Amino acid sequence: MSLASTVRSLTRNAKARFVGASDDNIKKFVILQVSVALEHPGRTVKDEELTPFIDAAFQSAVADGEEWAVALNNSYRDNVIKPLLDKAREKGVDPVPAIVMQTDLTEEQAREMVESLSLAEVEVEDDFDFQGDDTTVDSDADSNLAATA
Repeated sequence: MSLASTVRSLTRNAKARFVGASDDNIKKFVILQVSVALEHPGRTVKDEELTPFIDAAFQSAVADGEEWAVALNNSYRDNVIKPLLDKAREKGVDPVPAIVMQTDLTEEQAREMVESLSLAEVEVEDDFDFQGDDTTVDSDADSNLAATA
């Protein structure tokens, strides 16, 4: 297989894995895969034995806060898991079995994703809490406007 074919194949696979991710972030993931393969001579980039090494390198990049890796990690959550979670909530069923059936996640991973999305939703709701709004209305200004009209 030529280098160009390998890169195209890795790119297609990454786009399928990270639905909705930007091309720049996909490119960085492909580069990560190739660099991991180079660290393990005698194996090809598509060798299944490299998968744990690639996953570990990717998770390390996420843990280090590398922007591209975090974005890729979140793209799967936001574009695959969240719609499944929303649909399950609409139907009033536990989302975990549906997520496990429709993705390659384990039950434990699915529960972690559901928890992280639920926590993120609570944080967003807290950010938009308007109960502490200090806005006051000047009733004199309103009555002056009415008198001049």
